[in-house]
Amino acid sequence: MERVRHAGLEIDLTLDLSDAVPPGVGISAYRIVQETLTNVLKHAPSRATVLVRGSARWLRIEIRNPVAATDPARPSRDGRGLLGMRERVAALGGDITAGEENGA
Repeated sequence: MERVRHAGLEIDLTLDLSDAVPPGVGISAYRIVQETLTNVLKHAPSRATVLVRGSARWLRIEIRNPVAATDPARPSRDGRGLLGMRERVAALGGDITAGEENGA
């Protein structure tokens, strides 16, 4: 969080964990948040809201960026960010949704 804040991204962070999450889940969650904030910083540097909720049995991560990407048609350099996140989450039995929000 501090690295991307120092780079100019305003972050609102909420952590709501009733128990410790399993180590593999925790590491994957960390990497997913890290990758997502790096993408926000690259493509739409403004602000982001990060919400992490969970327990020892489940985890939900929501990351929102209210600013549209500067060029949404331009893929990331290697194009593997979302793919890597999907693979990480699927390996733990979860799912991921990513994309632009529509409506209010």
